[in-house]
Amino acid sequence: MLGLRSLVTRRPAKSVFLRESVGSNPTPSAIIFVECGFMDKTIEEYDSNASKWSDKFSKLSMERQIRKFMLYLGNNRKVLDIGCGAGKDVKFMIEHGLDAVGVDLSEGMLFEARLRVPTGKFIKMDIRQLEFGDSTFDGVWANASLLHLKKSEFLPALKEVNRILRPSGLFFITMKEGTGEAMDGSRFFSYYSEIELTSILNKAGFDILESHKGEFRGTVWINIFAKKK
Repeated sequence: MLGLRSLVTRRPAKSVFLRESVGSNPTPSAIIFVECGFMDKTIEEYDSNASKWSDKFSKLSMERQIRKFMLYLGNNRKVLDIGCGAGKDVKFMIEHGLDAVGVDLSEGMLFEARLRVPTGKFIKMDIRQLEFGDSTFDGVWANASLLHLKKSEFLPALKEVNRILRPSGLFFITMKEGTGEAMDGSRFFSYYSEIELTSILNKAGFDILESHKGEFRGTVWINIFAKKK
């Protein structure tokens, strides 16, 4: 990656492509993609195919993780789902008594969310710049959303999550295991090891409550529950 930084410095106006292994990820020769518009391309994919992605994600249950999230929350009810997509998790949370709000940057996915979860509150918002005051939420839920950020943006985004959480607030995050940054089709992903994730979370002001891995269709997912220090 040292050579990548040098290339970007010399040719800032162009996209840079390199090939790099992404560890246990199912794309062994993924193309590394470094461009200011990487997020735009990912959002464009979700906007253009919102119904398809919404149907696909609706089949992936996070019920067990949400129930554990609720146990950690106790009587605290106000939560934010960052990168909520079509609102599947927000729907489950509302049905089980949480005061849940969903934010996403894809207008297409937000349209699907409002259509599928008419009782939910969904806001267009960049998860890198959360437009909420300090200590607003008891919990923040990030189900496979922060993995679309570049690694250089990840720690600042986590600090934003920490900022909007109340003291000892709860945070759940799930990410793909692997190494590097890559385009997978029309979507951008960053990959992490479990040790790497827990280290960055600590730097962002979180204590780890529990961390575990699970495999689904050839991809290893890292699931972490943490609390604000």
